[in-house]
Amino acid sequence: MTPSRAQLFHVALPEDLADAERTGRYRMSTRGLTLEQVGFVHLAYEHQCRGVLERYYSDRPDAVVLVLDPERLESDVRDEPPAQGGEAFPHLYGELPLDAVLARVGSGASG
Repeated sequence: MTPSRAQLFHVALPEDLADAERTGRYRMSTRGLTLEQVGFVHLAYEHQCRGVLERYYSDRPDAVVLVLDPERLESDVRDEPPAQGGEAFPHLYGELPLDAVLARVGSGASG
C-alpha cells in the first residue's frame, strides 16, 4: 500500500530496463545496486525527480524516468527519510513489475 495516491517515479538506465524486459520484473534499487543489495527500490515523487537526476545521473543523459501507477505495485511502499536526513522518499519493498509503468520519459539530464 502506498502512503498516498500520487504517481510515483523511478530513474532507470536503459541497460537495466532491457534486462527487466526479458524477465518482466525490474530489480534495480538505484544506480548500480540491486533490490537484494539495498532491500528496496528507490522511488520519488514528481517534485523530487529533478534532484535525483542532477545528483546521481547527470553523466547519463540516456537515463529514463519511469512513471508508475501506485495501484499496480505489488509490494509495500513506505515514505522514509534518507540516512543523512532530509525529505522523505518513497521506497518499494519488492520488485517493480513492468506492468506498473505508465510511461517512460527521457530525463534530459546533462553532464
